Amino acid sequence: MNHYKLLRFLKLFTIIIFFSYPLYSQNNTRTGEEELKKAGINYFNYSDPDKINIEVIVLGGVKNPGKYLIPKGTTVIDILGLSGNLVKEETADNIKLIRDAQKDEKLKNNNIITLSYRDLFKDEPLKSVNKSNPVLDAGDILIVPISPERTFWDNIKDISVIVSPLLAIGTLIITIITLSKQ
Repeated sequence: MNHYKLLRFLKLFTIIIFFSYPLYSQNNTRTGEEELKKAGINYFNYSDPDKINIEVIVLGGVKNPGKYLIPKGTTVIDILGLSGNLVKEETADNIKLIRDAQKDEKLKNNNIITLSYRDLFKDEPLKSVNKSNPVLDAGDILIVPISPERTFWDNIKDISVIVSPLLAIGTLIITIITLSKQ
């Protein structure tokens, strides 16, 4: 009797394994791609049917921002190349990679990796390839600034462009008034 139960269990196990296999396989079609295009979202499919593929988002100052379906193992340099590279070189020092390790928690500072585009292409030997050119994970968001960040001194420079001529004109007027009284 136990032999029949074991045989029945093996048949059931084989059927479950056989029918669950398509759940873990990949095909060349993407469900929802048309819906993304209708919503106005750029969706780029660079998937490899022979590899595991992941979705990442590239936002900001690149030529082709949007959602990318890419093979697992793609690096930041690879995705920047696929997205058409930077629009402005001035924004190259503050690229942010947001990696949400756990979906339930709020975003923490250790989930944000700040990258410098120039550091990715240094000629000197890299100490850590993963730190300089991280491999992307599923759900990563790469944000490239659209315009460079302004510093305090940039603001002072802009104010001085306006204030300096006004001070010069004011000094000229005071000098003319003072000389005309004498």
